Amino acid sequence: MYLASVVAPSAGARVGRVFGYLGLVVLWAAILAVGIFATILALPGALGAAGPEGLGDSQLFRHSDTWLAVFVLPLLALIFGAISVFVVTASLGALLAAATLSVRSLNPAYAGEQLSLSILTKDGEAVGPVSTAFTGVALSLIPVRLTRWTKIIVMIQFNAWLINGTLLLIGFLWGCTYLFTVGWMLWPVTGAGVIVCAVLSALPLVGIVWVVWRRRARFAEVVPTGAENSVYLNSWPRRTR
Repeated sequence: MYLASVVAPSAGARVGRVFGYLGLVVLWAAILAVGIFATILALPGALGAAGPEGLGDSQLFRHSDTWLAVFVLPLLALIFGAISVFVVTASLGALLAAATLSVRSLNPAYAGEQLSLSILTKDGEAVGPVSTAFTGVALSLIPVRLTRWTKIIVMIQFNAWLINGTLLLIGFLWGCTYLFTVGWMLWPVTGAGVIVCAVLSALPLVGIVWVVWRRRARFAEVVPTGAENSVYLNSWPRRTR
């Protein structure tokens, strides 16, 4: 099953794409590593530098307007969570796609066909700089030959780059559990409070699993305008025939 007409590449293109996809594997692996560090490890490291007394005695929290936190923290959880989920998911999807295409570039069974394509989204459809609201953005590293494995990869890519409610909900839940967990671990909470806080930290994670499971059928419905008339929508797991 193909997302586009099969185009036979030249001999030079077949050789070049081997190194091209391999280079993209290295690039996206580095971006994923930086993204994980920036969105998961950097904040605890920065806050941990507040001193051995913990966050409770730091200058940042000693004179804070606690009533304002009721409004600010949920918004911060949404913004931080959505950004971190986007960064990790988008780079993971691109890494998996690049790795798969790299393997295919070495497989003689794929020598006579184009391996990947780019799909242009409509204005304001995808995550990106302000200019994408007027120009759209091209989603690259989309495998041309669609199998169940590559369909999963493309679903990850589409759900990361295309703005959708599931991404925002998962991001909010992740932001809640992350900020809360970092907070009570660095405050620090001691004694029986550790068990209580650990249970409370796990609840949003359970919520993420529940959301993913309940909305599993909707992941395949997130598709850019440029792919709406392709076989993508009628392939597994949304096959209509």
